[in-house]
Amino acid sequence: RDTTGDMRAQLVGNMLAAHDNLYIQVHPLNVPLHSQNAIVDEEGTIRTEWLQVLEDYPTRVVMGSDVFFVGGETKTRPLAATQSFLQQLSEELAYQIGCENPVAIYKLSAGCSR
Repeated sequence: RDTTGDMRAQLVGNMLAAHDNLYIQVHPLNVPLHSQNAIVDEEGTIRTEWLQVLEDYPTRVVMGSDVFFVGGETKTRPLAATQSFLQQLSEELAYQIGCENPVAIYKLSAGCSR
C-alpha cells in the first residue's frame, strides 16, 4: 500500500536490487490511496512495470490480501482479486509467489503441492 505517493515499480525494483534481504508483499486490489502506483489498474490488470519487478525478483515476493468477516459473512472480493492476479502470471511465477515463497520466507512446515 502506497501511503506516500512515491512507491513506484522502479523504486521498488531499485531497492530490491540494492538490498538482498528485502522482500515485498503485493496486494491485488487497486486501493484509492495513490492508486496510480498500485500494482494493478482499475480493471485489476497487472501493470507492465510491476510485472517486470515480479519477474526480476520472483523469490522475494508474497501475496497479501485482507479478508474481512462482517455479520458472519466473508467479504470475498480480496480472494477473487488474488485469484485473478495469480492467473495473470505465468504458471511458474504464480506458484513461486503464491506457494513456495511463503513456505520459504516464513519457514512453514507444510510444503506446497501442485
